[in-house]
Amino acid sequence: MNLTPSAIIQFFYGLAFFSMGLLVAMEGGRSTDARLRMALRPLAGFGLVHSAHEWLQMFLAMGHISPGMSGLATVAALILLAFSFLSLAAFGSYLVLGSESTWRVSLTIPLILEAVWVFGLASFKGKYPQLDLVSIADVWTRYSLAIPAGLLAAAGLVVQQRAFRRAGLVSFGRDSLWASITFGWYSLVGQVFTGPSKLPPSTFINSDLFYNTFGFSIQLLRGVAAVFAAIFVTRFLRAFQVESDRKIADLQEARLQEAR
Repeated sequence: MNLTPSAIIQFFYGLAFFSMGLLVAMEGGRSTDARLRMALRPLAGFGLVHSAHEWLQMFLAMGHISPGMSGLATVAALILLAFSFLSLAAFGSYLVLGSESTWRVSLTIPLILEAVWVFGLASFKGKYPQLDLVSIADVWTRYSLAIPAGLLAAAGLVVQQRAFRRAGLVSFGRDSLWASITFGWYSLVGQVFTGPSKLPPSTFINSDLFYNTFGFSIQLLRGVAAVFAAIFVTRFLRAFQVESDRKIADLQEARLQEAR
């Protein structure tokens, strides 16, 4: 087994988002806020799908996938990466737009991002050699999908923080704000420093530059950001239990008043 430091980081990176996605899928339906319930569905999808991408990349790096299947696995990893960030963009869009009347409109944002991504991939075929297309496709996916999706998620979590404050759930609002900051770092730093490729500006601003500047890999920063994002998202999910307890307390008070 070729268990490298990179493979260990990818394992825990995937585990963090898998745990977050699973918990969001289990607890997200408990919220009394229909807007938040709707937004948490694609967030759960992001966590589960992105963890699958990281673990598939880990198996590829460790050599556990046969050479005959490695090409197919690489394409599958790219599709998983793209779909995960489209899900994250949907999460941010739902939270930012906020109103039920704009939910359908919010779906156009991920669709526009997808169209830009597909158009870019199609345009690269004639410009770059075939051997370079895999690295270019990964870089383009992060530029066109990951960065805007992460920023949308960060903006949406700021909107949610304000909603928590209005509801008197100040501590959960802080958790939402910290989750926003984490996703902001994850997108602005973690996805800007891509793997080296022939697609500018990754020819210079890439993972090698990050490592030479800071002394640790960009994958480690992404993994740490994933852990903190999972922690803060998990913490503000506890607000649903507080809402439930409040409803029970109000119902008990109403019955007590009735009895009196």
